Amino acid sequence: MGGCGCHLWKCLASRKSCCVKIKQMNSPTLFIALVSFLGLLLSLYIANTKRMSKPLVCPIGGHCDAVTHSDFSTFLGIPLEYLGIAYYGLATLAYLWLGVAMISAPVGLPFWVYIVTVLAFFFSLYLTFIQGFVIRQWCTWCLVSAGITALMFFLVASTSTLDWAFHVGEIMPILQFIVTLGLILGVGGTTIVDLLFFSFLKDLRISVEESSVIRTVTQVVWVGLAILLFSNSILYVGFPGLLANSAHRASIFVLAIILANAVFLNLLVAPNLVKISFKKTRERRPGELRFLRRFSFTLIAVSLVSWYALFVVYFLGNTSASLSSILGGYGLALLGVFALMVRVDKVLIYTEEANEKEAVADTTKSIALAGKNRKSVPRVSSRARRTVKKLT
Repeated sequence: MGGCGCHLWKCLASRKSCCVKIKQMNSPTLFIALVSFLGLLLSLYIANTKRMSKPLVCPIGGHCDAVTHSDFSTFLGIPLEYLGIAYYGLATLAYLWLGVAMISAPVGLPFWVYIVTVLAFFFSLYLTFIQGFVIRQWCTWCLVSAGITALMFFLVASTSTLDWAFHVGEIMPILQFIVTLGLILGVGGTTIVDLLFFSFLKDLRISVEESSVIRTVTQVVWVGLAILLFSNSILYVGFPGLLANSAHRASIFVLAIILANAVFLNLLVAPNLVKISFKKTRERRPGELRFLRRFSFTLIAVSLVSWYALFVVYFLGNTSASLSSILGGYGLALLGVFALMVRVDKVLIYTEEANEKEAVADTTKSIALAGKNRKSVPRVSSRARRTVKKLT
């Protein structure tokens, strides 16, 4: 193999010397492989338990079965336990190869294995956030899995000796393609999600079915956002000097706004609209739905402007514009779209009140024509007036 052109299996068969380079075992890498194998066993256990339709019991308390059967137990239609099996299985094999392989691994393999490990760590942070702030229930097994990905990440970060600048330079064309893909998914998905939000919120409510449609499309946006965060992290680790460019610093700021906005809009506001409107988990406060709709419109404005601003900033490249001028233009665009959303909300309120008054008038007229007692008419009319007043 290599310079002498012989293969490992031929060497073993002939028991002759060969120029195959025998590697020494790498203890930290082997330990990462062992940790990954534990994650694989855990994912297989969860998948088998769900397949057998048995309740998943938490070992030290929690709501494991409720979490693993929640609306967030799949990603892009794929059950999370199967994603875990795929990740931990491939990671175990990869780290075993890097740790005990008898021949040198391909030059780029450690780099890509480490990159996938970093991605898995950030994805586990997202899932932990979902448990704590959206589902508001904890799954002990899920937290163990998150701990495994975190341990793998910190072991890689503390033991890696890769020349990141070299590897990032080698994959620069791939990074550019990845950034473009992330922008397409983010801008396109956000446009669709925000239009759906706007359409569904006309009646002050989002149904369970409407929320499911929004959540499915939103996951595409999350993929686009994760791609951009991932590619930017790699780029700036390899070439930290890029942070001196105003366009790159502006893109980091806008990405942070997009991330915070996505959390509020898709993980906090939309689920609350569904619960308050239809599940009726508590008594609704007067004007609460209208406030949530206005808040949603504000977040929609921020989302649309931010994604399109990010698209423009990325293609500015090495612009000579200062950071303050770029962010100033971004702020003006936000104010303009926000003013438009306020105007739209007022139009919707006016339309709702007009329709409600018309419905009340039609009801009163129908009762009168049906020959009801005259005394009941003022009582119905008074109730209708109170309904109209409550909406204003």
